[in-house]
Amino acid sequence: MRAIVIPEGVRHDHLILGPIFEAIWDEIRNERDAKEAYFDPIARDRRLFHLTGPGRKELGLEAARNSAKVRRNCPEIRDLEGRIRRWIEAAAQR
Repeated sequence: MRAIVIPEGVRHDHLILGPIFEAIWDEIRNERDAKEAYFDPIARDRRLFHLTGPGRKELGLEAARNSAKVRRNCPEIRDLEGRIRRWIEAAAQR
């Protein structure tokens, strides 16, 4: 897993870090064993790995609290939202 060290004082917003996160997200997307390579180390670092799942519920809840950031940084989520919206609209027209 690649770690990014963000120097103290650097703004942590999408405009500055967006290209970095985009490149890393491409790596994650292309990783065959992404959960083991990326998720498991995060769960271990946060001492969540011993929990059921291991720690997916807690990290999922954290992601849900930051849903706007997840939506902004994850094109797959935006695509899924669009497909669900179109499905609901099509069902409403029947």
